[in-house]
Amino acid sequence: MEEDYIKKVSLGSHKGLMSINMLNGEPWETFTRHGLSPHRHEYFQLICLQDAKGTHLIEDKVFPILPGAVFLILPHQIHHLQAEGKVKGFVINFSEMLLADEKEYAEALAYSPDSICLYLNEKDREIMYKECELLCAYYEDQDNEDRLKLCRLYIQILLTKINRWRKSNEQNTSHSQDSNYALLNDFISLVKENFDQKKKLEFYAHSLGVSVRKLSGLIKMKTGFPPAQFIEKFIAQEAARRLHYSDQSIKEIAMSLGFTDLSYFTKVFKKHFEITPQSYRNKVKG
Repeated sequence: MEEDYIKKVSLGSHKGLMSINMLNGEPWETFTRHGLSPHRHEYFQLICLQDAKGTHLIEDKVFPILPGAVFLILPHQIHHLQAEGKVKGFVINFSEMLLADEKEYAEALAYSPDSICLYLNEKDREIMYKECELLCAYYEDQDNEDRLKLCRLYIQILLTKINRWRKSNEQNTSHSQDSNYALLNDFISLVKENFDQKKKLEFYAHSLGVSVRKLSGLIKMKTGFPPAQFIEKFIAQEAARRLHYSDQSIKEIAMSLGFTDLSYFTKVFKKHFEITPQSYRNKVKG
């Protein structure tokens, strides 16, 4: 599959942080503008299906669509959902920045190499759908000044429950034995510790005791990003968090992230967020 032909979809709703759709028996193609061919999102997509059938391609794996299916698609992943007939369920889209307060949680999701696919039993389905309905109600309550705060809380609740279900699902534990999975996790941990000073792949390959070629291929295969872009994306996300939650000046943030040239920092940030650091700060704090 040629990457140049994979459409990338941006999230434009509610300050670019989240959007929710409830499907009440409509055909899948009437809901999605871009889902009729393989594509990537620039955000997380949580799909909870109450009644549907078909197949869901995620990277190179095909999953059956059954009642009670739950899929969590990560920003870097190619997927293509093909549902037959009418669909009932929820599609919840959210950016990493929605979980910026829960930094470690957000990073664990954003840089995980694997999507999540679960098939819930009847009891857990009911729990999931009730939580989704409450989330939908808060999202649609335009007059509630705490709307976004409540939506963030309910998404965290959903993700916590999904993580619990995932851990209890034996089918989803086999990846822990995968040496490539362990290597990627070690790489991500090193990036977290050194991204402000070390931006070259040679440092990370040497620290992990593998060749640059092997590490580069693994990062590209598992995340969809070339290594330099992966590290740059991590830095841009950290910059966004600091712009939102710290009182540091933009120059101070740039320097703390290893940038000596403010104009270059602005260029990198704009590449990932399509606005300048100052415009981003005004947007999230306004």
